[in-house]
Amino acid sequence: MSPTFVEDVINRGSQTEVITPSGVKRVVHSLGSAKVYTEQGGTIVVTVNSLRGGE
Repeated sequence: MSPTFVEDVINRGSQTEVITPSGVKRVVHSLGSAKVYTEQGGTIVVTVNSLRGGE
């Protein structure tokens, strides 16, 4: 996934806040089948997932 698309998901996607088992706050940005997980107010991208075919 290109950096431009990741930025688009962060800027235009819906946001859900989650807490990891170790207590770290993350935000899941979702747009279509793409999900971008960030920390520290969106300044650190932790994980990028692009799910296809109902996965």
